[in-house]
Amino acid sequence: MADKPQSQCIYCGSWKDKLSREHVIADGLKGTIVLPNASCEVCRDVTSAIELHCLRKMFVVFRNTTGLYSKKHKKRRGSSSDFTITIEENGVETVTEVPINEAPAAFLELHLPVPGLINGAAPTTETQVGFGVRALHTDYQERVMKLGDAGLAFTHFELRPRAFLSMLGKIAYSFAIKQLGRDSFTPLVQPLCLNTETRPNTYVGGDWKPPIETPDRPHDLRFYEHDEYVVVRVQLFSEYTSHAYVVVVGTKLEASNAV
Repeated sequence: MADKPQSQCIYCGSWKDKLSREHVIADGLKGTIVLPNASCEVCRDVTSAIELHCLRKMFVVFRNTTGLYSKKHKKRRGSSSDFTITIEENGVETVTEVPINEAPAAFLELHLPVPGLINGAAPTTETQVGFGVRALHTDYQERVMKLGDAGLAFTHFELRPRAFLSMLGKIAYSFAIKQLGRDSFTPLVQPLCLNTETRPNTYVGGDWKPPIETPDRPHDLRFYEHDEYVVVRVQLFSEYTSHAYVVVVGTKLEASNAV
């Protein structure tokens, strides 16, 4: 049942003769789980734009230095390619080439409260988020200082928290459909996936358990037991013992029928 192709868009509910397949985790992050025939063209364009922002703005240095590329854009880990850093000072631009193996690589981690539906917090339109930087090298600061102004450029991340929360919602929701089947729960997060949800912290938040390390795979997706909701734990870059997130993707059917 879980692998049965969908004839209805999982995001907007429209019925189409032809729907595109959906990578649960983006191909550009080495995601391998695919949900076939799942998304209409309009919704696909929205979710793809959200993913592209995260991949090209939040994780660009990390992806280059670790070889996290899609099959269409393969680069080998440790490639001799350079980063091109352009610095402008007093109207004068200076271009510096930084070898990948010398770059100070890191990625952003968001610090979020537990989802409101889990901890009973009142819904709020304010996005409650903090962030930290997870360095991949023990000499991260030394690498930054050694490169001077070019090194500082590596510490500037373009962060759009709601875009990242939307991507987490899309990952968790499509994973739940892939594993459980669309008819096994009542979805709650389609607006979150399409970046129109005004109360994202109600559905997505931080994990309350310690992160795990998965040396055998780049990411970890799993379900948390809950009496009322379908809850998915998302740990991107888990091979680096990264921060994990929790998404309440829907209501269990028995809970919905009891209301």
